[in-house]
Amino acid sequence: FGTPVNPRCVERVPGGSSSGSASAVASKLSHIGLGTDTAGSVRVPGSYCGLFGIRPTHGRVSLHGACSLAPSFDTVGWMARDADTLQKVGQVLLDHSGDRKNAARPKKWLLGTDAVELANAEVANRLRQMLSETKGRWEEVLGEQGEVEVGNDKAGKLEEWIDIFRVCQGAEVWKC
Repeated sequence: FGTPVNPRCVERVPGGSSSGSASAVASKLSHIGLGTDTAGSVRVPGSYCGLFGIRPTHGRVSLHGACSLAPSFDTVGWMARDADTLQKVGQVLLDHSGDRKNAARPKKWLLGTDAVELANAEVANRLRQMLSETKGRWEEVLGEQGEVEVGNDKAGKLEEWIDIFRVCQGAEVWKC
């Protein structure tokens, strides 16, 4: 069938393996799109098509009936045109059983500064601007914003983590 159209920029691709869902949502053919996210397959198409996309914590949404790619990384994610719809989908899909049902809201969320620095300057600046402009909304849902350097001298640089992830993911794909 070919590559779906990116309605936000028809000269560009709509993203990865969940690009059909992203294209449909961005084209207003659907309010939400689902996909499996192992290494960005929901978040990348979502961002390419100007959508909100989320990869929840591994295991929060059932993968029953899904074809596995890399089992310890696979998760179901979703995308929407606005944050309110994204949140409503989460209220339906996320596993609210057991301890998670009564879990406290986060008090703080952390922005990986070294991850932001991997982006080009225009993207990094736009992200910082967006976070500043929407600070109240983020704090209401996620708590106070903090910053962290994900890869550091103790833990290894972020680029090293990416290499390790690729090796582990590849080994799991090979086994499936």
